[in-house]
Amino acid sequence: AGQYPGPLLDLASSLASDEVGASVAALRSLCRLGHSSGADLAAGFLAGLGAITENPIAGGAFAGAVPPGRT
Repeated sequence: AGQYPGPLLDLASSLASDEVGASVAALRSLCRLGHSSGADLAAGFLAGLGAITENPIAGGAFAGAVPPGRT
């Protein structure tokens, strides 16, 4: 899986494909890594994703903004 844990790549891919079941499975798998490392990684990834997308997961500065190319 390169330099990232496979479950993180699975989560990113399933979120990009709007595959809810696969996203939940990948998130569960990611959260099982280490004592809390997987959960920490998931939280940071989802917070970062929320900060740069229209999905206000993290309520970031860009939450609600329209991504380039969308109307």
